[in-house]
Amino acid sequence: MRVAYVNQDPGVGPGRRKGAAAHVAALQSALRELGCEVLAVERKDDAGVLAELERAHAQRPLDWLYERHSLGAVGAARFARARGVPLLLEVNAPLFDEARAHRGFEATPEDFARQRMCLESAAWLLPVSRSVARYLVDHGAPTGRIHVLPNAVDTRLFHPGVERAEDFAAPPDALAVGFHGRLRPWHNLPLLGRALEHVLDAGAHVRVLAVGEGDFARALGPRVAEHLAQREWMAHEELARHVACFDVLPLSYAPDAELYFSPLKLFEAMACGVTPLVPELGELPQIVGFGSCGGVYPAGDERALAQQLLRWIERPDERRRLGLEAARATARRSWVDVGREVMALALTTRGVERGAQTR
Repeated sequence: MRVAYVNQDPGVGPGRRKGAAAHVAALQSALRELGCEVLAVERKDDAGVLAELERAHAQRPLDWLYERHSLGAVGAARFARARGVPLLLEVNAPLFDEARAHRGFEATPEDFARQRMCLESAAWLLPVSRSVARYLVDHGAPTGRIHVLPNAVDTRLFHPGVERAEDFAAPPDALAVGFHGRLRPWHNLPLLGRALEHVLDAGAHVRVLAVGEGDFARALGPRVAEHLAQREWMAHEELARHVACFDVLPLSYAPDAELYFSPLKLFEAMACGVTPLVPELGELPQIVGFGSCGGVYPAGDERALAQQLLRWIERPDERRRLGLEAARATARRSWVDVGREVMALALTTRGVERGAQTR
């Protein structure tokens, strides 16, 4: 099958230092592995996207389009409508809500019209979570074309047997508390810092292992910063060796956080056998099997977070068992698995008549 993968967001283009860019590259690679000819269309302007798709289609017809939805982008939708080529539209966030909250963006009637046109032009809408699916429905998307498609992990890179970066690892007597990615306000790391202070007050040894961009020392606070080791952003091939050094991955989102995303960092850590500890928010408890392959604590409760970390310090066998269960659960969700799911949808040319696919 000949497929055009359209991405009009320059912030997640090839080689960019963020998880979204890794997501784009991983799915393109998976589709190629499954036998698709994938043409990567990486342009910001609608006219350029439309022209590039027209040239490719004239050389040899495209079987379908896959697009990572970007705010205001309509090039692929216009092409799909004009040429009758099925469009699968991946939606990673409630884009208008996100832009308003973090960039002060206020959508105009024209912005809403452009988004509505994209949603109506897609043969399938692929939100990464049920929360994003609800956003799409609220903005006029037909429910019969919605198929929730959570993110995945490259299980060839991230797995329990990956060789650790020993020069980054914590001392044997310390709990290795990990984080990887770009530090953002919604990660709410000050809460984790306060929880780790409680752990230190109890006389336990911890080492915070951070990989990525941001002032982690400031976010965690001066006392916890004394126990921090940080590495800058690195290629995904090397990242897995560093994530494998974590014992636990505690997420500390605030109780009022809009948890609509499908967190790559969580899947990658779980795939390495790292034990996840998540707040009771959104779909996070479901991802960790409601405690069967990780821990769940009341969102915003720093003492409950600290108590669970102390429990795992006292019961390392329990922590390791949960980590292995996390790895087993995540192994069933590789990017190649997602690629197969996408291809199956692309081949379902009469998807609307087959009924709703929302999960």
